[in-house]
Amino acid sequence: MQTGRQPFSALERNVQAAASRTARKQLMQVPWTRFRAAYEAYPDWQGLSLWSRAVLTSGQHAIPQVLKTLRKCCPEFLAAGASTTEPNLLGFRLFEWVHSTVFRYAKREGWLDALTFYGVRHVRSEASWALWEWCENEWSKTPPQSLPTFEEWKRLALKVRTHEGVTYSGALPALDRYLDRETTEQWVQPLLASATQMPEHVARKWKVLSRSGRHETTARASESRKERSASSRSVTRAATQSGLRVGTSKGSDEEFLAWACSHPYHVRLIAYGKVWASQHPEMRASHYPSLRRWRAAVERYVTQDD
Repeated sequence: MQTGRQPFSALERNVQAAASRTARKQLMQVPWTRFRAAYEAYPDWQGLSLWSRAVLTSGQHAIPQVLKTLRKCCPEFLAAGASTTEPNLLGFRLFEWVHSTVFRYAKREGWLDALTFYGVRHVRSEASWALWEWCENEWSKTPPQSLPTFEEWKRLALKVRTHEGVTYSGALPALDRYLDRETTEQWVQPLLASATQMPEHVARKWKVLSRSGRHETTARASESRKERSASSRSVTRAATQSGLRVGTSKGSDEEFLAWACSHPYHVRLIAYGKVWASQHPEMRASHYPSLRRWRAAVERYVTQDD
């Protein structure tokens, strides 16, 4: 089964841009580890809503199966009397309950908009939407002989292929590799852009990245600023291409890059990288933090609401 993204209108793009600015601001007001826990939980709730809608509109007698699953996953939702067997209304009420109850703390702390913005763009959330669209189309023509359980639904969703032939399951590990590479590059960027001598522990990490990115540079500590800048661009391109090996077409690379750019950790890396570069323009080599310490700083960093 395959699906694909639909182009946005100018109005939709403007709305998305405004929502993106709000989400980005809220994202930077909460430590990464706290945000990540909610972000990784969000797709399961998205999937539960879509699975319920799909099976209830399948033409099969799915009400007992849906109620049994809801009773297991969210008994409080049923106890609150918010359930209904009308598919679209069920999805709306379930997510309303999830936002007000499961993620109550995010709303109270002021970052629920960021969670929903990035949560629906999570690869697993997009996989559930893709499978739901396929079921809506195919099951309306030929009702399924048997309905998938919610756990089966989640596994099936990751096997869906986009119009570029990329599976969502294949995108997840590639995305992790890409973000790891990007973290290393942001960490070393102030040194590459300055005349500061590259510390040995940084040079070693940069050499590993260069090799894994299939680039021939040795990342010597004695490189000039101009040479380092060219090296940085070259390694970045190579690392990106290496990280995007989830498909064979240019379209699949672009699709993956869209996932990477909409990942909240990427957004946090870029934001913190700018702060780091401005605050440490000429840091001495002996004081340069390890990649591990720098990554911890990225995750802890927060801004104040103004």
